[in-house]
Amino acid sequence: MITPEIIKEKALRFYPKILYSIVTNEIVFPLNIPFSHIKPSQTLEKYKQIQKTIQILKENSKDFLGFGYSIEFSIINDRKIGRQIRPEKIYFDSIENYLLFVGKEEECGNFHKDISVIKNAIPELYEWSKNNTMKVIENHGKWNKLLEVVQYFQKNPKPKLYIRELPIEVHTKFVEENSHLLKSLLDFVLDGESVNQNENQFEKRYYLKYDEPLVRLRSLDAPLRIHSNEIYDLSLLESEFAKLNIPHSKVIIVENKTIFLTLPRIPDCIAIFGRGFGVQSLQNAKWLGDKKLFYWGDIDEHGFLILSQIRTYFPSIRSLFMDRETFDRFQDFVVDGSKTNNMVLNNLTHEESVIFYRLVKLNSKNRLEQEHLTHQYIKDNLEQIF
Repeated sequence: MITPEIIKEKALRFYPKILYSIVTNEIVFPLNIPFSHIKPSQTLEKYKQIQKTIQILKENSKDFLGFGYSIEFSIINDRKIGRQIRPEKIYFDSIENYLLFVGKEEECGNFHKDISVIKNAIPELYEWSKNNTMKVIENHGKWNKLLEVVQYFQKNPKPKLYIRELPIEVHTKFVEENSHLLKSLLDFVLDGESVNQNENQFEKRYYLKYDEPLVRLRSLDAPLRIHSNEIYDLSLLESEFAKLNIPHSKVIIVENKTIFLTLPRIPDCIAIFGRGFGVQSLQNAKWLGDKKLFYWGDIDEHGFLILSQIRTYFPSIRSLFMDRETFDRFQDFVVDGSKTNNMVLNNLTHEESVIFYRLVKLNSKNRLEQEHLTHQYIKDNLEQIF
């Protein structure tokens, strides 16, 4: 049987619909609350409980409290207990009575004000507001600042500034702490050219400056000439690296720093410190696609995962020392490696897939770190390859 507590629970389920109606000016009241009617078979069996429930319903209704739900009763004549009244319809006749009953009058009042602020400041967000009513509520007190940020990007797409440099009266931390919500708003109002859909990081997505990772490279042959200076070891911002066009025809991307620093001389070749999954910093360096590319990582699941990832940028890249022969030769140095939960990688050669699948099946002794290969073994093999 229905109780005031159940009525409130059911009424709250309509709350998103009520908020939606405020944005769209739709009429949803009177709002009926569905409930199961008392069955004739229960009349005698649960007579006292039914009477008590009806009394509680009355005492918590609008007729008694002055707000809340209203009840329409029907009269039945029972052969055994005579004339009885039963709730036939329970409903809220107005939004005011509804909100007072569910305890949302202040929250909804704030929502109404915030919606007006949003629609007046940026009319394009009308549709967004309809479909994100709870986000409007959850961010009450922030909307003036949020809208100021959005308006700036509308007027200044692709600003190429650090967040701290944006000429708005909104603190950097506010933008950073609310970046997820701002992303939803900016994606909705900005045109396609002002949003880098391939990036999720806030700064990259909206063409802001950010603390770019450094790409470190070494020449394994003659020194690089930069402004008349001879340089063997160089670190550049990711965006600066992408603009390079180093004349060397061969490039080795190495995961481990020690290996990177101790690679022997190789004619016409440079080495890049990949920093594990940091290889994604290389994806915009299109000039690498014209080179003879090699990747050398640990012989473990993560190493092959990185190899598969970098092949999405440079399909022709070849692996170095990530083979069965190397793994077996240095078996004494094999240790337990962490699992990746990847059963299949799509960008591996047949030979690479065979050893990767073998590592996946092993629960221990499934990782050979590249620094355990002897320097002489590396040198001898590189001489044969290059």
